[in-house]
Amino acid sequence: MIVISPEETRAEFDDLLSAEARGAVIGWTQAEAHAPAAELLSLATPVLERWRDEKETKAVERWREEAGRNGRAAAGWEQTLEAASDGRIELLLFQEGAGHPASRCPQCGRVAVEDGRCPLDGTSMERSDDGLDLAVHQTLIHGGTVWAVRHRQDLDPVEGIGALLRY
Repeated sequence: MIVISPEETRAEFDDLLSAEARGAVIGWTQAEAHAPAAELLSLATPVLERWRDEKETKAVERWREEAGRNGRAAAGWEQTLEAASDGRIELLLFQEGAGHPASRCPQCGRVAVEDGRCPLDGTSMERSDDGLDLAVHQTLIHGGTVWAVRHRQDLDPVEGIGALLRY
């Protein structure tokens, strides 16, 4: 949440917020009362972008650290699709435009880079040109979250995809 208000009402408004609501505030900025929507948007956009950049940097740095020490991270399509199928992904990271063909088991939903038979139930895997869609779907149905990396190139060496893992 971004709060836009005249400076003189900021402290008073902040005192009215619960701890949970205060924790949801990602930034404050100033505007006069009854400012038009276009002005509010132009004021809120840099605050939102700054927050997004900070969050992206923290996530990617955490991934680099975990991947660098063979910790709770997946790097590249094969590891990431396997982790997504196992429900181990806490945060799926992908660079915008990343893509790779993958296969999906129509019986159990398991995804993998390779074609062939599902290692769990022996069903023939179905090929898809959109492995990212399969990874996102598996991540979300198992309760993970997804982040499109826009401003960093850290995932380039691993074909644009990686993940922070729960275990």
